[in-house]
Amino acid sequence: MAGDFDAFSDCFHLPSHVETFEGMRFLHTEADMKDVFDSVREYYQKIGVTKIVRQCVSARFEDDATITNMHITHLYRESGSLDRRPFPVTSTLIDVGGVWKVIRAQYAIDDAPNHNQALSGQ
Repeated sequence: MAGDFDAFSDCFHLPSHVETFEGMRFLHTEADMKDVFDSVREYYQKIGVTKIVRQCVSARFEDDATITNMHITHLYRESGSLDRRPFPVTSTLIDVGGVWKVIRAQYAIDDAPNHNQALSGQ
């Protein structure tokens, strides 16, 4: 929630893509990634998110350089949880010089079309 794009972007490897029920968004440049970051951050500010908690459900090595995982994301406001359900996210990470970085994230958000729009740009 600090708005630190550099820390956020360090977790990703380009090219990458984000998927929601609304569509898929390809990220080829840091500018593409910054657009998603800013859109989602603006959405979170509008709905009052102050904390994000991700609980890992599963993680699996596909090979020596690829991990797929699934986590459940819980969004909170300062006074407690938001009035919406937690949602699952499936990600693919690859080993880039000894550092694990996300190259794909699939969000299964079925109760917040504006969140999907912020992620997918649709």
